[in-house]
Amino acid sequence: MIEQLFRFWSRLSIRSKGTVVIALPILCLAIAIVISSLLSRRVELAEQEVKHTQEVQLHSEQILRLLVDAETGVRGYLLTGNSEFLEPYSNAQDKLLDAVEQLESLSQQNPNQLNRVEVISKLVDQRLVSLQRNIALLSPSRGTAVLAAEGERLQTLIRGKSAMDMLRKKLGEFIAVEENRLAERQQILEQERELSRAALWLAGIIGIVGGLGANYLYTVSVVRRIHRLQHNALAVAAGEALAEPIPGEDEISQLDQALYATADQISQKQDRLQAANRQIAEAARKEKALLDNSLDVICSIDGEGRFVEVSPASLKTWGYLPHELIGRFYEEFVVPDDLEKTRAIATEALAGKSISGFENRYVRKDGSWIDIVWSASWSTTEQLLFCVARNNTERKEVERLKNEFVSTVSHELRTPLTSLRGFSEILLRKACSPEKQRQYLTIIQNESKRLTNLINDFLDLQRIESGKQNYDFAPIDVVPLLHETVDLFAGTDKLHVIRVEAPDSLPDVKADSDRIRQVLSNLVSNAIKYSPDGGEVVISAVQQDALVQISITDRGMGMAPEAMARLFTKFYRVDNANTRKIGGTGLGLALVKEIIEAHDGQVWVESELGQGSTFFFTLPQAIQGAKAITNGNHSSGAIDILLVEDDTSFTELLREEFSHTGLHIVSTAFAEQALELIQQHLPRLIFLDILLAGEMDGWDFLVAIKGDRQLASLPVMVITMTEPNTKGLVFKGAEYLPKTAAPEMLQQAVEHYLPQSSSKVLLVVDDDPNFRQQVIDSLDETADVHFIEAENGKQALEYIQQQLPDLLILDLLMPQINGFEVLQFLRSDRNTLTLPVLVMTGADLTSAEKAYLKQGLATLVSKQAVGTEALIQIVEQTLSVVGRARG
Repeated sequence: MIEQLFRFWSRLSIRSKGTVVIALPILCLAIAIVISSLLSRRVELAEQEVKHTQEVQLHSEQILRLLVDAETGVRGYLLTGNSEFLEPYSNAQDKLLDAVEQLESLSQQNPNQLNRVEVISKLVDQRLVSLQRNIALLSPSRGTAVLAAEGERLQTLIRGKSAMDMLRKKLGEFIAVEENRLAERQQILEQERELSRAALWLAGIIGIVGGLGANYLYTVSVVRRIHRLQHNALAVAAGEALAEPIPGEDEISQLDQALYATADQISQKQDRLQAANRQIAEAARKEKALLDNSLDVICSIDGEGRFVEVSPASLKTWGYLPHELIGRFYEEFVVPDDLEKTRAIATEALAGKSISGFENRYVRKDGSWIDIVWSASWSTTEQLLFCVARNNTERKEVERLKNEFVSTVSHELRTPLTSLRGFSEILLRKACSPEKQRQYLTIIQNESKRLTNLINDFLDLQRIESGKQNYDFAPIDVVPLLHETVDLFAGTDKLHVIRVEAPDSLPDVKADSDRIRQVLSNLVSNAIKYSPDGGEVVISAVQQDALVQISITDRGMGMAPEAMARLFTKFYRVDNANTRKIGGTGLGLALVKEIIEAHDGQVWVESELGQGSTFFFTLPQAIQGAKAITNGNHSSGAIDILLVEDDTSFTELLREEFSHTGLHIVSTAFAEQALELIQQHLPRLIFLDILLAGEMDGWDFLVAIKGDRQLASLPVMVITMTEPNTKGLVFKGAEYLPKTAAPEMLQQAVEHYLPQSSSKVLLVVDDDPNFRQQVIDSLDETADVHFIEAENGKQALEYIQQQLPDLLILDLLMPQINGFEVLQFLRSDRNTLTLPVLVMTGADLTSAEKAYLKQGLATLVSKQAVGTEALIQIVEQTLSVVGRARG
């Protein structure tokens, strides 16, 4: 009940509570007044009853007294005859009747007393009549006779006394009753008075309690809660934690809830403000970091031309620390020749014009000049010119090199193109002798080679710099490559003698043989070109620790020391009177540098002007020996993990990672030895790298085990630094030759498949009809060969399903069905699985694709490198092999 009252009280509004607080003492006072009024009324009634009883008693006594007076007067008159004694009787006679009437009136509400009054009234009337008769006895009309009768008079007095005694008795009884009633009523009156006094005390106590209760309720429900509200308000102002929420549903609780909501919003805003401050601080930090780390100088200049703020990039750009520039005029650092145009631009910028791309030159602290490109904007608010200065020297140099390159390339392109066009027009317009035709065709062939080499060098360099060049690293013997280079240039120039100096026991190197051939060709070509008077060119190779050092020495013009610093940069050519006569694009040595550095080698030059030059480069040795390494816990037995990896550091890392597992781990750098280990003990898991130390690489290893039914289910995890190209999987063993390969290489590839070409069918698939005709013309001298043409993979597959050719010459990039899809179909069909395929494409293949091509099921030849004699040899060899296989 009390709890419900408190709940009800808590839901009341302050106005209602104030009404209750005010009404409570008023109600108590009203109750006290009502009680007091009621009790006063009861006292008043009791007093009236007492007063009524007293009046009754008074009238009763008055009647008795008047009767006594009347009786006494009559008696005196009877005894003395003196009429003066009748005066009390006369006075009492009228009063007595009135007194009896009043007594009757007062006794109306008391039947018992009323009966007694009626009896008394009769007795009074009788007594008055009796007294009247007694008076009449002495009446003068009767004379002396009446008075003479003494005896009768005495008898009358006796009877009068008896009547008075009776009347006294009745009045006494009546008065006795009234006296009892008076005593009772006085007692009731006293009780009512006591009750009234108690009620007054009770009303006072109730009023006091009501007032105290009202004060308590006011204090608890209003004052204390207002104090808590005040505390919370102060806490909000101070940013402190708030007390517990004020319960209830009145205005104070609502205000407290609003205060809590306000505090929450303030807290959220403070959080957002703090977050914003952190963001501002972070932005300021980043802005400062941007300014501090910006390669461009960011600065502000006032209206007088003084530096106000300067970013730290000024040290790298101009050689000055920021504080060394602040307060100084910018004109102090402008090259005098550029000062006039700089002032003009500054005037425009101060006038509010935005400046962008303005170029001038500044003097660095060391006295050197530097090209600067400016952007500037005037701030009317800050009254400062905000500027960004970028070092434009390198771009200027690039532009110079580009212009030089364009000039050089234009010359190098136009020269062979002019020859090609000129001699081809002569052959078309004139009838020349066979000797002249051969001479002109030889010139056209040489100029086309020159043009091809220029384009290939440029494309190779761009591919290397963009990180898209693929390398097929493998252990190779470098000495045969040196002799191949000598053979390549043999007979091309009678003024030079090229020889090789290399020991017989030179270790293998880890390299891409094609790229090393390219490096040797470029360096030997340069040696020949820059020794125009002829002489000896020596190619040397020596072992130095874990490296093999190769050098190319000529006895030519040599070069000055200042030229050697930029010798390996792109488009750079030594500029002097002698070298201007020598053609070139300045790309060859830059290409050499990129290739050698990709092999983890170094390249440098030693030269003396007029004495010749020696170019050096190094290659890392291939890993020697093949010894499997096992962990110390297991000397033999089953292999848990077989790690095929040539990187010893990575091998040790994996061993350390698995050292706590207790697994038996065996590692080797050679795929060949890994296959031997698998034959002895089947591992549970194989970790495989793609680039390995031996002849076989990771792809070869995968082909070997996946082609064995017993080993095909072995789980293999390939770990490689390069993402494998899934398209390489469709080759499943094709050899790789790029389109840019020399014609001789194409001929050798065809000879491999067609050593005897009589009565053979060749299917040529390419979307370029000119190239198809070129292939057919190149092989037209082959005896008894029938050519079938297809312009896309779909036509090729339709023909193959009808008749199986002896050799498929296939392009990769074709419409509808491309070469990859054709190869995938051929290698999935048992009837075409062994069909020799000669892939000719201009697309670059990854090392993974090359690895699959090496399995010998297809040979890749460059379209641009197709030559008649070599192509004939390849076709003859291939057809011979196919004939023996089918025979």
